[in-house]
Amino acid sequence: MYLWNKYSIQDSYNQHIMYYYLLYNVLTRYNSYTAYVIISGMRDILSRADIVELVDRFYAELLDDEVVGIFFSEVVRLDMQVHLPLICDFWAGILLGETEYEGNAMLKHIRLHKKKPIEEVHFERWLALWEKNVYALYE
Repeated sequence: MYLWNKYSIQDSYNQHIMYYYLLYNVLTRYNSYTAYVIISGMRDILSRADIVELVDRFYAELLDDEVVGIFFSEVVRLDMQVHLPLICDFWAGILLGETEYEGNAMLKHIRLHKKKPIEEVHFERWLALWEKNVYALYE
């Protein structure tokens, strides 16, 4: 937590005292969700802006990845200016109940698999990068 480093609080007892002092002060000024975000630094995905932030961050890493980047650079040369908004629409449908996405993600991945098989190692790497980026930003 940033607070411990900022004030160089080293011993456990004083860390707990400072934590509860901060928690009390934040809770008396804000709702519990805001207090959680302030104290933990983590938040939930609540808006399209959150999804855009996550997808942009994820794809920035994914495109350069030695295991799965090839799918985007050689197997299917995607125009990321077109692709990223579609991905955001997909996730906004899943996470926020929005209805903009009208595609068929499964069919697109089946076609991709026919061009170059998507193996377990590829999926595991994709999932690891996705989780890394989700947990870096959100709860």
